[in-house]
Parts: sequence; structure tokens; C-alpha cells
Amino acid sequence: MELTYTQQFAYEIQENSAVIWRCFSRTKTAEIPESIDGYPVTALAPYAFSSHMDERELEGKKYTMPGQEHRPNGVSAASTEEHSEKGASVWHREKDTPVLREKEDTPALCGENLEEVILPESLAKVGRYCFYNCQNLKKITFSGTLRDWGSGAFTGCHKVDHLAVTMKTSEESTLKEVLQELPEEMKVDYYYETGGEKHYARLIFPEFFEEGVENTPARILVTHVHGSGLYYRNCFRHRTFNFAEYDCRFPYAAVQESFRLLAAMVEGRLRFPYKLSGEARERYMGYLLEKKEAFGRYFVEKKDGKALSWFVETLFDSEKVLMTGEQSVSAKASAPENQNLLEQMTEVAARLHFSEGVSYLMDCRHRYFKPRKKTFDL
Repeated sequence: MELTYTQQFAYEIQENSAVIWRCFSRTKTAEIPESIDGYPVTALAPYAFSSHMDERELEGKKYTMPGQEHRPNGVSAASTEEHSEKGASVWHREKDTPVLREKEDTPALCGENLEEVILPESLAKVGRYCFYNCQNLKKITFSGTLRDWGSGAFTGCHKVDHLAVTMKTSEESTLKEVLQELPEEMKVDYYYETGGEKHYARLIFPEFFEEGVENTPARILVTHVHGSGLYYRNCFRHRTFNFAEYDCRFPYAAVQESFRLLAAMVEGRLRFPYKLSGEARERYMGYLLEKKEAFGRYFVEKKDGKALSWFVETLFDSEKVLMTGEQSVSAKASAPENQNLLEQMTEVAARLHFSEGVSYLMDCRHRYFKPRKKTFDL
């Protein structure tokens, strides 16, 4: 099956590169191409996805042809699903095709219509107020090569809760700048590719907000910061994320944030332990053991089979020693307690009609706690 793109772009050529001014699509996701007409796409124009753009700015711009099928260079039909996740694409326009576009063809993908944007590795600059008032924008995918986010790019974007950033060779990126512009709770998929190796980390950043409080006697305005989100957003050295600093902040988050957010943090670092030190692992594992009943409910309610199996295997594998403070606890040492936990999780999964979870948990009960045969002494 061919990979079909239904999006159209208004663009112009500047200094041997393409600048995109507008995206036209009936979908909610904008996937910016790597190149247009053989020119690399290096920038998004100011207000490119804002409904407040002056349409006169589009006069004289070129347009890609809509409704054509495009398969990116080197991408086979069998790998279209993986390619779509990465968001790389190549657009070509025949030389003899018209460059004008009728407004009624496809609506502009901007403002409240935009929910996700995938930016290519070739992109280096995002124009000022590019996503101004995109109130339903939720996910942004970008590369470490993107170096310039224009002023006010995320003004009015209060629903963004998911970032995905991919870096190659160097772990420098503009992730810090994006996180500081978006104070809401944020999930970050962190990819790093180097020397043929691929690394992945899942990071959770709490929200924060600042409040100005007037100190009348001193005639000054004092800024109070609420939440641990700002503290976590300072885990950078220049433009490189520091995992050790991120992990050492967990005790501070544990007394300020909700269990749901803390559970997501613990899951992300333990399941995908890129640059996770032994000390940090013990800290996260200690919290998991301390609140394992709550974690059991958390993983069942997620209805994620892979996450559920990871939790159970981590908790019940007798070959793994789980650290809690200075005392090590194995699965055998707490068998009755863990057996009760499995039974509770199974009941919750049944109430939630999570059939996959029920089957898996019943199998675990048989695997870890086989019934003992009765014996009689004569």
C-alpha cells in the first residue's frame, strides 16, 4: 500500500532552502516534509499555524500539489507505519504544474484545528508566534537540529502535554527552551541515536505556575512558584539534559505532586533506564515497594498490557532483589502479601472489563503461587 499524503503547503524559496508559510489539510496533524522541490525545508514562517495570520502574506507563494501519492526516498511500503511515526517525508512538484491554489480546495490547518505537529530534521528555525492560539495543540515532535524557536511561538497553547525529541551525535537540543515556555505537566519521549545505537528515555515534568504576591510594607512584588515543575526544568547544563540531576529531585516531587504523576515518573525511569544510576534506581524502587498496592491499581487502570507485565515481573521475579531503604526484600520473603496484591489487581481488572489484564494476572497467580499439595502424616 502506498503512503499517501493529503496535505498541501504554501512555501517560498529563500537562499537555497524552503520556508513553509501555511499547511492545508483536512486532518488534525501537520507533518512537515524534509524537502520541497529538492530544497531542504529549514524554517516555518511567522504565524504559520496561527489563525491570526494576514492572508495577504500568502500572495505570490508557491504551493505543493495536493492529492498526490509520495513515498519518501528509501522508504518501502512495508515500513510506512514506522516512517509515519518518525515524520520524515519528501515532496516534489512537477515543473510544469501550476503553483496557484484555489482557497476552497483544502482548508488551512491552523488555530483550533491543529492537534499535532511533526517537524523534520532539516528544520532549523520556527518563526515568531508560529503556533499562536493553537488551543488544541497537544503533541510536538522535533529534532535536536532545531536551534531557534521564535518569540511567543507557544502563546495560547495550554493543552500541549507531549513532546518527542530526537538527537543524533550530540545530545544538545532546544528541549529546555520548549519546556520553559510550556509550564503544564509534560511527557517527553527522549531519543538519542549515535554510532548505530538507539537510546530511549521517558521523562515526566510536573507543571508549575508563578504567582505575584504584593508585599505592601516593602512596596515590592514577590513571585511565588508553585509546584516542582520549574525545579525539574532546570535539569540542564547549557542545552544538554542532565539525567542525574533529574533523578535526584524525586524526593522533592514526592512531597508536592500527586501519586498519579509520581507513578508515571517511576515507571518511566525504571522501564526505560537510560543513564539511570544504581542509587537512583534504588530510590525509585523503594518508592514502588512502599506503595505497591497503589502501583498495582495504577497499572491495571492504565489498561496497558506491556506496562502491567513489566510491573508484575519486576515485583515478583524471585531472581531480582528489590531494595527498600537498607533492607532487601525478595518475592519469596513477602509471598502472602504479594499473592493478595495479585488477587486485588485481578478483581480491579475484572471490574474494568480489562480482559487481557485478567488473563495475564490469573496466569501470574498460577506461575508464582502454585497451590501446595496436601500431605498426611500417619
